[in-house]
Amino acid sequence: PLIKEKDFVNAAGKKINLKTKLPIEGRRNFTAVVVGVTDGKIVLKDSEGKVWEIELSNVGKARCEVEI
Repeated sequence: PLIKEKDFVNAAGKKINLKTKLPIEGRRNFTAVVVGVTDGKIVLKDSEGKVWEIELSNVGKARCEVEI
């Protein structure tokens, strides 16, 4: 599981599954690549190329996706 800011920094470039506590643009579930962390926000890029900035305090669950 990814919990602290440093966990997300270490996961940069990896695909993760993330569930937020509160919806962002009607979504709570994200599968995206971690771009980085800035000012307490996780920056994600999804498969459609959209960039999401999610407050660290809004993260419910986050895990690295297993690649086979």
